[in-house]
Amino acid sequence: MNIKVDIKNAGINEEFLKEHQGKVENIMDDLWAEKEIMTKWVKEPMMYADKNFDDILNTALAAQDTCGLFIIIGHEGSLDGIKAIIEACGDKNKAIPEIEFLGEGISNFQYSKILEKMRHYDVNVCVISRTGETVETLVSYRIIRDAMVKRYGEELAAKRTIVFTSPVDSTIRTMATADGSGVFDVSSEFAGVFSVFNEASLFALSVAGVDIESFLKGAEIMATAPAWDIDLFYYSVIRFLMSKENKYIELLKVRDYSLESMSKFLRQTFSETKGNSENFMPIECVNIQKDCNSILYHIANMEEKYLEEEIIIENNLSDIKVPEDIEKLFKESSLFKINNMVTDKADSEYNKDKISTIKIHLKDDSAFSLGQFVYFIFMTGTISGYLMGGKPFEREIVKKIKKGKIQILEKTEN
Repeated sequence: MNIKVDIKNAGINEEFLKEHQGKVENIMDDLWAEKEIMTKWVKEPMMYADKNFDDILNTALAAQDTCGLFIIIGHEGSLDGIKAIIEACGDKNKAIPEIEFLGEGISNFQYSKILEKMRHYDVNVCVISRTGETVETLVSYRIIRDAMVKRYGEELAAKRTIVFTSPVDSTIRTMATADGSGVFDVSSEFAGVFSVFNEASLFALSVAGVDIESFLKGAEIMATAPAWDIDLFYYSVIRFLMSKENKYIELLKVRDYSLESMSKFLRQTFSETKGNSENFMPIECVNIQKDCNSILYHIANMEEKYLEEEIIIENNLSDIKVPEDIEKLFKESSLFKINNMVTDKADSEYNKDKISTIKIHLKDDSAFSLGQFVYFIFMTGTISGYLMGGKPFEREIVKKIKKGKIQILEKTEN
């Protein structure tokens, strides 16, 4: 496998972790039996092995060839994973359009930036909304749709827009159908972050140059790994045990800007999979280089303990060679190696007395390795959630928040 998990500095005896193996095996058996709703993701990487990718790949290729800017509109779960994988992937096809993401919030700054960028490129748009009622996605769709019509006219704007949404009637489906845009069903069996395995996400990833077949193959390798019966589940148990103490803060650390969205994706995954459990660690995302000073101050002045989880890429597939004078100065030949050297130094400067450390090593930043990593996080996060006593696929809080936003729309319409 391309993933290795180092727990030697986690501060918990391995024999103690093995005592929870029976509980973990029962949880995994239930997940594979799909006893809970929205667990289709568990088997999905294996199911895609029998599917024909030609439709997705051909449609993605057509979208690539006809635009210089590809805008992906979505919110939280339907967007977070796509953004994380695109930014982290080091073996993407380079002949791709510029990629922009919209719908994470309602921001004048973000809309203004993208609307200005649209003036300089041919544009295609992909809208992803599982419910078809997410307010941020609705607003983004209408603003971009209006700009597309002004640029291309009604007919061509519709041809350049593809919408993935619920098969049942919804606000976005009604709008997109009336606009003449291509509308495709997206399964309701993939909720939140787990929607990264549905066809809408795979289409967006493919347009962005990610090898989706390699990505899913990596996920399949992780799903069927014999190591789940040996030690892969340790990570889940450590998170569970430390959450019980109510003294730990979880630090998700990365070394590069390309992994910042991935750390936020992990935070979203762990937040979703805790379900309704009260045993939960607050989570902070950290880029070691730029956040180093604030971490030092925070750790020095807080009583809480930390569970530090660092994602380490061992080989960057899109590494840039530095000029000779920089190489002589740092005794390293590439940006990736210099970044690691500087980061190691920064990381060594703060006191580790209050910190338990887990290091997750990825062999490289290929789509194959990222597929393994994403599945590993999905499974371990879900196991932790169940061990904490929660219901990882319970989405009542999310539904309540969305309902409140929809009521705003209803009042506006009336």
